[in-house]
Amino acid sequence: MEGRLIAFVIWVIIGVLFIVMGIYDFNSKKAKPFGFWANAEVAPIEDVKGYNRALGILWCVYGILFTLIGFPLLDGLNSGLIIIPILGAMLISIAKECYAPDIKSMTETLNDMMKESQDIVEDIPETLFILSNETRQFGAICMLYPEVLKKFCVEKMIDGVFVIPSSIHEVLLMIADKNKVDVGYIRQMIKEVNYENVSEVERLSDSPYYYDVATDTLRIAE
Repeated sequence: MEGRLIAFVIWVIIGVLFIVMGIYDFNSKKAKPFGFWANAEVAPIEDVKGYNRALGILWCVYGILFTLIGFPLLDGLNSGLIIIPILGAMLISIAKECYAPDIKSMTETLNDMMKESQDIVEDIPETLFILSNETRQFGAICMLYPEVLKKFCVEKMIDGVFVIPSSIHEVLLMIADKNKVDVGYIRQMIKEVNYENVSEVERLSDSPYYYDVATDTLRIAE
């Protein structure tokens, strides 16, 4: 009973948070429309105040219904562990909204770095890309976001891509034939760069990874 009660209390707290967020949206005087934490930009809104009020009502209703759905936990009809996948989905949605993935080619990145000097890097073969987020902080996690690597491969019309750990802030996406790449050489190169140029707290891994579109899996390259 104690375990079910704790699960129910956690469930109710989450429901109350939704309601509080709804009340905040409803009473907000900001000129910016609120989003849904769904990693999508809000469409242009003319009546921002009316939109935020309607969104606030939606969040409040959702919070109330969410709380009511939790009552079966008290009778043991549902396992308290159901909260884990729900919280996981919420955290992923929030992370994707606040730290949206950003992929740039090496050419774009170098040109951004050289804007002040007005030096322009000529286009180089687009086989190397940098995956991070818009803040460039802890962006390596983006490689685990659903659909990010798959969407990249589909856009580039390739069967898979090598993922090279750079640091906890970014990873490199390398387009190459997996049957011709010397994985041992890449692994040695990653180790040397990690131990010579990356601080210990920011090292991600010494191994290259490979994402396969057909199986939708990310594994250590062999």
